[in-house]
This record gives sequence, structure tokens and C-alpha cells, in this order.
Amino acid sequence: SASQAVLLSFATAGNSWAPQYRTSTTGFARVLPPAIHLQTLQALDSDTVLVRLRHIYAPGEHPSLSKPVTVDLTTLFLRGVKGVTETILSGVEPVSSVHRYQWRSECGASFTSSSPALGPAITLEPLSIRTFHVQLA
Repeated sequence: SASQAVLLSFATAGNSWAPQYRTSTTGFARVLPPAIHLQTLQALDSDTVLVRLRHIYAPGEHPSLSKPVTVDLTTLFLRGVKGVTETILSGVEPVSSVHRYQWRSECGASFTSSSPALGPAITLEPLSIRTFHVQLA
């Protein structure tokens, strides 16, 4: 295998060219809401990234930031988004393929665990973490 040479470059302080060019980028088209933290951003291939978002406040911890927050994943990236698939926390399996349990309480009420519906905008409840495969345009 061929080895790659590493080239270190340094610019002098007070250079005049830097303001004329974009010297850094985030890849994001907008800023996340203040209660939402980008937990993970990992490239899975050239067009797909794993995104894990976390709501950092507990219920009742802050008067406004402890409320559910909606984020539109389709407008988050500069490249645009072709598709979004929610996965389990580890990111290895789509939520849609996970078997949901059903149970009955002692009083006879029936419960089914369920995942929230996925559309262009997703809502994170306080202290929740949600993971997605985002296919970029």
C-alpha cells in the first residue's frame, strides 16, 4: 500500500487573504435549538451520516428549555436531505423493525410501547436521545 505524505502548512499572522475565503465549515445550514445537543455525527458512507440528538434538560429543570423541542432534520444540513430513518439508540437497526412489547397492568389496562411517528420534523422530549440515519442529497 502506498503511504500518504503529510504536508503541514502555516500562515503568517495578520494575513490578508483569509477574510476573502471560507476557511472552515460545519456542514449545517442552521444552529440547533439551545436545549438540543448533537451527541453524535458520524459518516457511514459518502452520502449517509448517523445523527444522534439529545435533549439536555430534565422536565421542570428550566421554565422554557425543559419543554419538548421539534427539529426539522431535512433543513439541518447544507447538502440537503434525501431521506431520514430513525434507528434504535445504537444506530444499527431501524426502529420500524423492532418488536414492541404489549402488557397488561394489574388493573387490566393494556399498554403498548411505541415509537414516535417520523416525519420531516422530529420532537425530542426532555432527557430523550434519538438516533437517525440521514441520507444527504
